[in-house]
Amino acid sequence: MFGSQNFGAAANGRAGEIIDRGCRGKHWEVLLVSAQELIVSVHVDDFESAAESLLRWLRGDEGAEIVENVRDHLFSSAVTPSGFVLHSQKAYASGPDGTIHVSPVPDLG
Repeated sequence: MFGSQNFGAAANGRAGEIIDRGCRGKHWEVLLVSAQELIVSVHVDDFESAAESLLRWLRGDEGAEIVENVRDHLFSSAVTPSGFVLHSQKAYASGPDGTIHVSPVPDLG
């Protein structure tokens, strides 16, 4: 169930939710899910970026592509200093342009 300032959508086996995290409309969390597994959570500073992230996810974009698309709108906090978490992949920024490079998380089991 969504609260009055939270929104959700689903299509083609993917789903997402936009959650108002406060700060007078300057902090939105986007949870992106595939096959009932949380894939990406992105914290952004405006609703337009949150909505665009969810729509891109539902259209088939990958998590790293979505993060790259909202790079200028990422909301940094003590909990998520980078402004995002790729739950199924390890992400790190490098290079002079800050491009996000993604590599699979090693299998520990």
